[in-house]
Amino acid sequence: MTSIELRLPSMLASAAGGSTRIRVTGETARQALDDAFARHPLLRTHLLDEEGHVREHVHLYLNEDDIRERLAAELHEGDQLVVLQQMSGGRS
Repeated sequence: MTSIELRLPSMLASAAGGSTRIRVTGETARQALDDAFARHPLLRTHLLDEEGHVREHVHLYLNEDDIRERLAAELHEGDQLVVLQQMSGGRS
């Protein structure tokens, strides 16, 4: 199994045991996410909808490539899976 770093925005740290960086394993991005969800179940709620798709406001990058629609993307040692969330609100 390939071991990579999953990087989370600070607002999701509480759903990942207080960490913004966790080691996950898998041959694909989906498997790596499933590994993270097995250890931090609350992350699933924040990242995936009820049908298992990446939520609309969540962006998922494998290194510099947007893989939001390609969770079957293959992983390699040294890769980073990065989660970004869109921000909204504030004053205009």
